[in-house]
Amino acid sequence: MRALALIFSLTCIGVIFLGLRGGMRQNNNLDIPSPHLVPLSMGEETLPKLPSYLKENGEVSANLASPLGRGARQRVRGLNVNETLRVVSTSLCGDSYVLSLVGEADIAALSWQSGDALSTAPARYKHKPKARDDVETLLALNPSLVVFGPGEGAAAKPLLDKQGVKYISLIWGEDFQSVQNNLDLLSGAAHKDNVQENVIQYPPREQASVLYLSASGGTAGSGTYVDAAIAAAGGTNIITQEGWYTPSIESLVALNPDLIVTSFFKDGYASVNQVGLRNKVLQDKIKSVPQVNVPGKLWPCAGLGLYAATDIIAKAIEDLN
Repeated sequence: MRALALIFSLTCIGVIFLGLRGGMRQNNNLDIPSPHLVPLSMGEETLPKLPSYLKENGEVSANLASPLGRGARQRVRGLNVNETLRVVSTSLCGDSYVLSLVGEADIAALSWQSGDALSTAPARYKHKPKARDDVETLLALNPSLVVFGPGEGAAAKPLLDKQGVKYISLIWGEDFQSVQNNLDLLSGAAHKDNVQENVIQYPPREQASVLYLSASGGTAGSGTYVDAAIAAAGGTNIITQEGWYTPSIESLVALNPDLIVTSFFKDGYASVNQVGLRNKVLQDKIKSVPQVNVPGKLWPCAGLGLYAATDIIAKAIEDLN
């Protein structure tokens, strides 16, 4: 009888332990704000390298100050630091961050757009599996971490929770601080020892007015990441209205900027709304003013490419003189 009682007690303890583990797995998601990042003591870490596309792309070079150590590495609660890393990205925005911080061997899949002209992925990554915001596709890739783009994952996250798959959601931002915040979040989730802190050195104002134009004829006013790049490059955005919008052709032609910055003209998606490419009056306006093109792949969102875009604009402003 004593032996039977002992076996029964051990069985109960085992069931309770497994139940606790199962409950913990249900709450392993990483969709949490930065205050939940836990500082850890820093050892002999190596700062992550700059994004490979900023180094390998012959079109541009990043205008970055020397990386500054944060004094503490960070991770997200609930992660097992010994876990095999298999990172999956579901968007171009996510790709840009993943490529900047995660090693090639640890990337299980990039987004379904990673083979397009707007992708920052080097050619050797083209063989990587493609992922999208679809739970069946994501689970089939057996990820340890899913990186959703801003606004993604609403339907997939509950099912990922049930399977114990961790994830983070990048936060849409319109400035350089939001880029750093997303880098912090991803570095914690991917167990990186440190986060490279890129510091923008704002130059003196050159008194150069700058107009941004996309292939659709849209522009960007105050409070946008394009506006942040123009300011960091030393220019003044000629568009004072807040946010992203598409003004009339007449109002655009009436503006007299010192520099026009175009984007998505050469590498954007074909659309019936490509006014910037098809409207002769607007094309004549662009040709009549000094102009520089920022490759669209540098800023599908406010990511690491925002620094390279700033460098392009800054050089174009210097060339005006």
